[in-house]
Amino acid sequence: MFRRFSILSLFSIGFLCTAHTKLYANELIDSSTFTGGSRNSSLNSLALLQERITAQFITKYLQDSNLFLTDSERERKADILSGSVRFGIKGGGEVTGPGLSYHALYQGDYLSTLTDGLEYYSPEDHKLLTGIELRGAFTKIRLNANLEENGAYARSESFDGGISSSVAESRGLGSKRKNIALGVSRELSSSVLELGFSIDDFDYKLVDIFSGSSVNYARDRLAADLSWFVEPTFLSKTRLGLGLTAGKDDVEQNFLGAQSFLAPSLRAKWNFSPKTAFAGWIGFDERWRDSDDFSETTSVYGLKGFWTAPTDTKLSVDITKQVYPSIFERDDNVATKKLSIGASQDFNRGFTVGLRFLYEFSDYKPTNSGSFRGRTEDLKSFRVSLGKSMQINYFKESQVSIFYNHFTNDSTKEYYDFERDQFGLEFKFSL
Repeated sequence: MFRRFSILSLFSIGFLCTAHTKLYANELIDSSTFTGGSRNSSLNSLALLQERITAQFITKYLQDSNLFLTDSERERKADILSGSVRFGIKGGGEVTGPGLSYHALYQGDYLSTLTDGLEYYSPEDHKLLTGIELRGAFTKIRLNANLEENGAYARSESFDGGISSSVAESRGLGSKRKNIALGVSRELSSSVLELGFSIDDFDYKLVDIFSGSSVNYARDRLAADLSWFVEPTFLSKTRLGLGLTAGKDDVEQNFLGAQSFLAPSLRAKWNFSPKTAFAGWIGFDERWRDSDDFSETTSVYGLKGFWTAPTDTKLSVDITKQVYPSIFERDDNVATKKLSIGASQDFNRGFTVGLRFLYEFSDYKPTNSGSFRGRTEDLKSFRVSLGKSMQINYFKESQVSIFYNHFTNDSTKEYYDFERDQFGLEFKFSL
């Protein structure tokens, strides 16, 4: 405990040495980044909500070489057809001034296989994201409630644009997630104080499509985050801050009980322009259990950002290292490092080319001395897409695109090795 206090004191001394000026909003990262309130959702950015009422329809055809993410001896190829609908509403005052605003966004997916003898156990996905925000002259309060339900069979990469889920080992599972997140920010005379609180309830289901048998897993997470940001005079358009995240992770199938965690971090945000912004953090995550003498300290960090060139070239980067209790390997912790780089380029006549590379390293380590369940995994992924905008009456926007995804996972336990290739054609229409 003294060691934790000493490190926090050192962070605080360095933090107080910065100068103070008036701040501006920068939402690239906030308290939900650390509590988990925004993770595992393909709709986090709410970029769809450009108008008061928005509707979007998507049809996708996909050829998948390894539907269940198994090794080469058990691979199962499939042709898949999916239909999606997104519907969103927003209202209230402008987010830059005092007032009340709200949003609600629903996405529904229905999937079917065109392969004989193969049917989905649970063919529907549902996501419902809701939120309200109350803004005063110096105080902002937001409340979000999200509900997500995903069918089984490794859909996270297939139908979220090739992006890996934040909890890597859950990519092959069906899941239900219920989340409530509360955030409060207060502008002080020369700084900003933010407080976030999040409750997550996860239910996972692993289904054997041939026998119909299933195995259930459950995970609960309770987290709170407190941060304080100032803008130093010697760094233009930059905010520096100190944050502290604390909470509890409970995986129902782990015999040794829930883990408590405490994660202090130094944070920074650089908001150069609406087209260029970066945010990052560095700290450590200390975990312990009340049931035994387990204690573990892991370094954590993150960097998120985007840049748009005058030539309409767009680049994005997402680098994170996090630690969490394993869902599959009882009483293991998983430290995951992820690097994701994306690029897109717009051309004449409405053509767009997109590229993305992902590297993810996961290290499973037992939290009790008598376990031998440890392993490591290297996941590499590459995605390329070509899109063409179309002019169709009655639709505000429409696009057709083709894409290719490749995945390779190498594990120290061969059972978890897999390769996957996906080819697809997608039509998107917006009202």
